[in-house]
Amino acid sequence: MPDNGLATLAACLIEAGHSAEICDLGTVSTVEEHLNDAERGEIARLHDIAKSGRVSPEDMAGMMLLEGRIAAGLDRVYRKTFDELESRGLFENVGLLGLKLWVGPGAELALRWAEGLSKAHPSLRIFAGGPLATLQPRALLEKHACLDAVCV
Repeated sequence: MPDNGLATLAACLIEAGHSAEICDLGTVSTVEEHLNDAERGEIARLHDIAKSGRVSPEDMAGMMLLEGRIAAGLDRVYRKTFDELESRGLFENVGLLGLKLWVGPGAELALRWAEGLSKAHPSLRIFAGGPLATLQPRALLEKHACLDAVCV
Protein backbone atom coordinates (compact mmCIF):
# COMPACT_ATOMS: atom_id res chain seq x y z
CA MET A 1 0.00 0.00 0.00
CA PRO A 2 1.55 3.35 -0.95
CA ASP A 3 2.22 6.07 1.56
CA ASN A 4 -1.03 8.03 1.96
CA GLY A 5 0.72 11.39 1.44
CA LEU A 6 2.30 10.20 -1.80
CA ALA A 7 -0.98 8.64 -2.95
CA THR A 8 -2.86 11.89 -2.24
CA LEU A 9 -0.30 13.95 -4.16
CA ALA A 10 -0.46 11.55 -7.10
CA ALA A 11 -4.27 11.69 -7.10
CA CYS A 12 -4.23 15.50 -7.12
CA LEU A 13 -1.75 15.55 -10.01
CA ILE A 14 -3.79 13.05 -12.01
CA GLU A 15 -7.01 14.98 -11.33
CA ALA A 16 -5.29 18.13 -12.66
CA GLY A 17 -4.41 16.33 -15.92
CA HIS A 18 -0.85 15.25 -15.15
CA SER A 19 0.56 11.77 -14.87
CA ALA A 20 2.18 10.56 -11.68
CA GLU A 21 4.25 7.62 -10.56
CA ILE A 22 4.84 6.71 -6.92
CA CYS A 23 8.14 5.18 -5.97
CA ASP A 24 7.87 4.52 -2.24
CA LEU A 25 11.15 3.34 -0.73
CA GLY A 26 9.63 3.13 2.74
CA THR A 27 7.59 -0.02 2.18
CA VAL A 28 7.97 -3.23 4.14
CA SER A 29 9.29 -5.02 1.06
CA THR A 30 11.97 -2.35 0.60
CA VAL A 31 13.05 -2.67 4.22
CA GLU A 32 13.18 -6.44 3.80
CA GLU A 33 15.33 -5.94 0.71
CA HIS A 34 17.96 -3.81 2.42
CA LEU A 35 18.25 -5.85 5.62
CA ASN A 36 19.26 -9.49 5.68
CA ASP A 37 18.10 -11.98 8.33
CA ALA A 38 21.31 -11.63 10.35
CA GLU A 39 20.94 -7.84 10.47
CA ARG A 40 17.28 -8.10 11.52
CA GLY A 41 18.33 -10.52 14.28
CA GLU A 42 21.09 -8.16 15.40
CA ILE A 43 18.62 -5.26 15.52
CA ALA A 44 16.28 -7.29 17.72
CA ARG A 45 19.16 -8.35 20.01
CA LEU A 46 20.49 -4.81 20.37
CA HIS A 47 16.98 -3.46 20.89
CA ASP A 48 16.50 -5.83 23.82
CA ILE A 49 19.86 -4.78 25.28
CA ALA A 50 19.01 -1.09 24.90
CA LYS A 51 15.64 -1.64 26.59
CA SER A 52 17.39 -3.29 29.52
CA GLY A 53 19.44 -0.15 30.14
CA ARG A 54 22.67 -2.15 30.38
CA VAL A 55 24.51 -1.20 27.20
CA SER A 56 28.19 -2.09 27.23
CA PRO A 57 30.89 -0.39 25.15
CA GLU A 58 30.92 -3.54 22.99
CA ASP A 59 27.16 -3.21 22.43
CA MET A 60 27.62 0.45 21.44
CA ALA A 61 30.33 -0.56 18.96
CA GLY A 62 27.99 -3.22 17.59
CA MET A 63 25.25 -0.63 17.17
CA MET A 64 27.60 1.66 15.26
CA LEU A 65 28.73 -1.15 12.96
CA LEU A 66 25.14 -2.19 12.36
CA GLU A 67 24.21 1.39 11.53
CA GLY A 68 26.86 1.37 8.80
CA ARG A 69 25.57 -1.91 7.37
CA ILE A 70 22.01 -0.58 7.38
CA ALA A 71 23.13 2.57 5.54
CA ALA A 72 24.98 0.43 2.97
CA GLY A 73 21.83 -1.64 2.45
CA LEU A 74 19.76 1.51 1.95
CA ASP A 75 22.31 2.80 -0.52
CA ARG A 76 22.08 -0.47 -2.45
CA VAL A 77 18.26 -0.20 -2.62
CA TYR A 78 18.39 3.45 -3.71
CA ARG A 79 21.00 2.69 -6.38
CA LYS A 80 18.91 -0.21 -7.75
CA THR A 81 15.70 1.83 -7.73
CA PHE A 82 17.17 4.90 -9.41
CA ASP A 83 19.00 2.73 -11.97
CA GLU A 84 15.68 1.04 -12.82
CA LEU A 85 13.93 4.40 -13.20
CA GLU A 86 16.82 5.75 -15.26
CA SER A 87 16.81 2.68 -17.54
CA ARG A 88 13.09 3.21 -18.19
CA GLY A 89 13.87 6.79 -19.27
CA LEU A 90 11.64 8.15 -16.54
CA PHE A 91 13.81 11.17 -15.79
CA GLU A 92 13.86 12.11 -19.48
CA ASN A 93 10.07 12.29 -19.58
CA VAL A 94 9.19 14.09 -16.36
CA GLY A 95 9.53 17.70 -15.41
CA LEU A 96 9.21 17.30 -11.66
CA LEU A 97 10.50 14.87 -9.07
CA GLY A 98 9.05 15.05 -5.58
CA LEU A 99 10.91 13.60 -2.62
CA LYS A 100 9.26 12.81 0.69
CA LEU A 101 12.00 13.19 3.27
CA TRP A 102 11.68 11.35 6.54
CA VAL A 103 14.11 12.10 9.35
CA GLY A 104 16.96 9.59 9.19
CA PRO A 105 19.51 8.06 6.84
CA GLY A 106 16.98 7.62 4.03
CA ALA A 107 16.67 11.42 3.68
CA GLU A 108 20.43 11.80 3.33
CA LEU A 109 20.51 9.14 0.61
CA ALA A 110 17.52 10.59 -1.23
CA LEU A 111 19.18 14.00 -1.27
CA ARG A 112 22.46 12.53 -2.47
CA TRP A 113 20.66 10.80 -5.34
CA ALA A 114 18.74 14.01 -6.06
CA GLU A 115 22.05 15.85 -6.42
CA GLY A 116 23.19 13.30 -9.01
CA LEU A 117 19.88 13.42 -10.88
CA SER A 118 20.02 17.21 -10.95
CA LYS A 119 23.44 17.08 -12.61
CA ALA A 120 22.43 14.37 -15.08
CA HIS A 121 19.08 16.02 -15.91
CA PRO A 122 19.43 19.82 -15.46
CA SER A 123 15.85 20.51 -16.59
CA LEU A 124 14.41 18.20 -13.89
CA ARG A 125 12.83 20.24 -11.11
CA ILE A 126 13.16 18.66 -7.67
CA PHE A 127 10.80 19.44 -4.81
CA ALA A 128 11.11 18.09 -1.26
CA GLY A 129 8.37 17.57 1.28
CA GLY A 130 7.72 15.40 4.31
CA PRO A 131 8.67 15.56 7.98
CA LEU A 132 12.29 16.66 7.48
CA ALA A 133 11.26 19.34 5.00
CA THR A 134 8.74 20.69 7.48
CA LEU A 135 11.34 20.74 10.27
CA GLN A 136 14.19 22.31 8.26
CA PRO A 137 12.97 23.96 5.05
CA ARG A 138 15.55 26.77 4.91
CA ALA A 139 18.47 24.52 5.87
CA LEU A 140 17.55 22.04 3.12
CA LEU A 141 17.39 24.77 0.48
CA GLU A 142 20.68 26.27 1.63
CA LYS A 143 22.52 22.94 1.78
CA HIS A 144 21.11 21.23 -1.33
CA ALA A 145 21.36 23.21 -4.56
CA CYS A 146 19.45 20.45 -6.37
CA LEU A 147 16.21 21.44 -4.61
CA ASP A 148 14.02 23.90 -6.47
CA ALA A 149 11.46 24.10 -3.65
CA VAL A 150 10.72 22.71 -0.20
CA CYS A 151 7.07 22.17 0.65
CA VAL A 152 5.95 22.26 4.27
